[in-house]
Amino acid sequence: MSKKILSVVLTVAMVLSMLAGLATTASAAEPMTLTFALNANPGGWPTANSTTTKNYTYTLDGVDYTFALKNVKCNAGYLMLTSPAALGLPVISGYKLTTVVAKNSTTCSTSVKVGISSSDSEAIYISGGAAQTWSTKGSSYTYNLTEPASDTMYYLYATSKNAQIVSLELTYAPADAEVHVHTYVWDGNIGVDGSHTMVCECQASKQEACVDAEPVHTAGDCKNYGSTAYTCDVCGYTWTVADTELGDHNYLNGICTVCGAEKPADQNYVLATGAIAEGDYIIYYNGKAMNSTVASNRLQYLEVAPVNDTITNPDAAIVWHIAPSGDYWTIYNAAANSYAAATGTKNQATMNADGTVDKSLWKITGEGTFEFVNKSNAAAGINSNLRNNGTYGFACYGTGTGGALTLYKLVEEVVTDCQHTNATEVAAAAATCTTAGNSAYWSCPDCGKYF
Repeated sequence: MSKKILSVVLTVAMVLSMLAGLATTASAAEPMTLTFALNANPGGWPTANSTTTKNYTYTLDGVDYTFALKNVKCNAGYLMLTSPAALGLPVISGYKLTTVVAKNSTTCSTSVKVGISSSDSEAIYISGGAAQTWSTKGSSYTYNLTEPASDTMYYLYATSKNAQIVSLELTYAPADAEVHVHTYVWDGNIGVDGSHTMVCECQASKQEACVDAEPVHTAGDCKNYGSTAYTCDVCGYTWTVADTELGDHNYLNGICTVCGAEKPADQNYVLATGAIAEGDYIIYYNGKAMNSTVASNRLQYLEVAPVNDTITNPDAAIVWHIAPSGDYWTIYNAAANSYAAATGTKNQATMNADGTVDKSLWKITGEGTFEFVNKSNAAAGINSNLRNNGTYGFACYGTGTGGALTLYKLVEEVVTDCQHTNATEVAAAAATCTTAGNSAYWSCPDCGKYF
C-alpha cells in the first residue's frame, strides 16, 4: 500500500473514532438537578404582578435559565404566586423535567393548591403533577412527573390562595432516558423521633411521619391530665401525647368526687325580647354565634343550637359584654380582651383593643331582632351593618346581606334564702349494741341542710 493511501485510511479512521466518541458522550448524558433560591430577587424580576406571561432570566453557576411569570412577583423573602398564577419552569434542550420540589414559606397560606400544568392560563395537570394542598408552612412538596415531554415548558400553577415559594429543586433527565418512578417501602426498622425510613429499589430514601389511625385516649380528671397513646401503623413506633388541659369534674350531688369543688350554677343565656340593655350576650344569626376569632377579615362563628330559647354554658369566645358609650355601644369579649370593630373597608370586621375609637362603636336598635350599625363606617358611607352572610362570618355588610341579629342575654341567678317549707322531722332514736342512735333533727330537701 502506498504512503498516500495509508495516510487517507488513517485519516478516515481517526474521523470515525472521533464521531464514535461524540455519540458515546451524548448517550451517556446524566440527569441533572438544579436548585433555585427564590427568597431574594434573582435580579430584574418583577415586584408587581402582570396578567400576561413574561420571561425572566435566572443565572445559576454562570448559566442562564428562563422562567415564565404570570401573576408572579418577588416579595421580601419569597416568590409570590397570586392565584390564579403560573410559573413557567426552565426548558433545557435535549432534556425533560422529571421532578419538581417546591418549598413554601413560613407565612404561606395552608389552603393554597399548586400543581404542574401544561398551560399558563388554566389548570391542565400532567401525569404526576396533580394539585397538592400546601397545608404545612415551611415545608417541601414533591411532584414526580411520570410522562414528561422533552424540550417542553411546564408551569407551577397556583389556585385557591396565594403561594409563597422560597426555593425550587428541579431534576431533568435526558430526553431518551426512561423516567424512574420511586416506589417506597418501609426499611423494616422502628422509627425514631416520630418518623421511619422508606426506601426505593434504586436506593433512594425518604423519611415518613409515623401515623396511628386509631390512637387510644385515656381521659384525665380535674386533678390529672389525660393522654393519647399512639402506635405507628407501619413501623410500630410508640409515643404518648399529654392533654394540654385538665379533664372535667366528676360531680355527684353537686360536689366533685375528685377535688371536692362545688358545682357552679349553669350560665343560661335566654332569648332577648326587649330593648337593648347592658349585659352579657350571645350575638346570633341562623344557627351561628359570633366569636372573637378573626379570619379573612371577618369575625368567625360557632354553630350553636338553642334549646327552649336558651343557650346554656356557652364557650367564652362567643360571650360579649354590650355596654353603653355615650349614644353608642361597645361589644367586648373578655376572653380576647378586645372589642368587635370595623376595619374601614366594606364586608370586613376585626377585633380592636381600643373601645373608644369610632370603629369600635355601634348604634344598636330594635326589640327581638337588632340592628348593629358601625359609627365609623356609617360616617364614611360604606357598608356598616353587622351581619352574617351565611358562609364567611360576621362583618360590616349592606342591609341586603343576611338579616338583623338575635341576642341571647345572660340571666343572673337570683339567690333567695330557703324557707324550709318542705322540711321533715326525724325523731330521736336510742343507740343499741348494733345500731347507732341519733338526736332529733330536721332535713330540708330544698336546700339540703340539716338542723
